[in-house]
Amino acid sequence: MKITKITPIVSMPINGLPWLFVKVDTDEGYFGIGECTDYYVNGHLVRGINAIESMLLGMDATNIENIWQTIFHRYDDLNGRGYVSHLISAIDIALWDLAGKLYNAPIFELLGGWKSKIPAYASTMHGDRNGGLDSPEAYAQFAVECKEMGYPAFKIHGWGDYNLDEEIK
Repeated sequence: MKITKITPIVSMPINGLPWLFVKVDTDEGYFGIGECTDYYVNGHLVRGINAIESMLLGMDATNIENIWQTIFHRYDDLNGRGYVSHLISAIDIALWDLAGKLYNAPIFELLGGWKSKIPAYASTMHGDRNGGLDSPEAYAQFAVECKEMGYPAFKIHGWGDYNLDEEIK
């Protein structure tokens, strides 16, 4: 099963926060979707995805490790972290998604997973000073609501303006 096309897709489900997805198509009609969002440099990542497409066209989409290693070693002079790891991640996730469809199995099984359930926790986006999570009391109330919904834990993202005294209140 050969890779025939790699398409970056930018979507903005939340105003001001563009997400970057990558679609990998094959000659047998299977496709996978990956993600590698980095809000401030998505444009560079789109150009990177477009740049590596020609290198990956014709490669066996089921040989995920070979593709990972090919990208990593082709761009090892750029450092395997940051930019290159974003590109690898997008393609890798898409190929695992594709493999899950091909083998009609969830990705966790393909990766050797065995748990039938995992614990989840509630999480917030950054606070909203315009009537949303605009005070420590609002966060506390939301945490209580999440506990009542059955979440055993709650992750807080503060307001992002780094008023440390208020953040630790």
